[in-house]
Amino acid sequence: MSCWMSFWVATFLTTITVCRGLCNLGRLENVRTDQSSTYKYDQTYNYTKLTADRAVNGRFLNHSGGDCAGTDVSKKHTQAWWNISLPDPAIIYKINLMFRENNIRHYGYYVSINKEDINIEDLTSLTPVYHEEDEEYPGVQNIIMFPGGIQGKQMYIYQNKSNPEDDEDDLKNNVLDICEVEIWGCFNYTEDVNCTCSQNESDTPLPKAMLSSIVAWPKNRLTLICHQGDVTFGPKLVLTHNNNVKTISFTCFDGK
Repeated sequence: MSCWMSFWVATFLTTITVCRGLCNLGRLENVRTDQSSTYKYDQTYNYTKLTADRAVNGRFLNHSGGDCAGTDVSKKHTQAWWNISLPDPAIIYKINLMFRENNIRHYGYYVSINKEDINIEDLTSLTPVYHEEDEEYPGVQNIIMFPGGIQGKQMYIYQNKSNPEDDEDDLKNNVLDICEVEIWGCFNYTEDVNCTCSQNESDTPLPKAMLSSIVAWPKNRLTLICHQGDVTFGPKLVLTHNNNVKTISFTCFDGK
């Protein structure tokens, strides 16, 4: 497998047209989100609760303003998790994860995609599609590509740092600050034609708009994972770019 990347500047966010029926499934009205606990700001920020649904609201820049989801930091947590359940099984081609800027404590997290809804207790028996192992420099934005598509109905972001501590900055605690989750894919059967998979979907090249992303925070690390066939983890690439870049484009080839 190889990945070819080019970078370009744009002043708008590219959207995907109906040509292939791909859409951001996380923005559909009938998705369900949940998380292990919820962070609540104090009076200074109007007691804003960072509930799970805020990770799929299309906003990600203002953590204290309620653009993000966040788990509790008031005590030691043995685990932290966030999940989303789609209304029907889908074929997923891209996941775009945007974490909180300048407060990086999400290292060690896992991403799992499940074909059916399961409880957190059953998650450990499944193989994740990604594990962030970089303790010092985890990507603040991480794009995970599945060029051949992966079937899924539910997605978990799960963190279980060993020997957690309720330290001053919660760097050793299990805490997730998830500002936006994009899940790009399509359904085999849906009333929404914009999100319906075309026939012979797996044989159709991904449109260029799918192979690009907004750069959420130009001064922070953005990483790319391209899955190859049945290989669980592909190599992680750090996408370097000019600080003024608003969007980034890349190509992943399915090596099957």
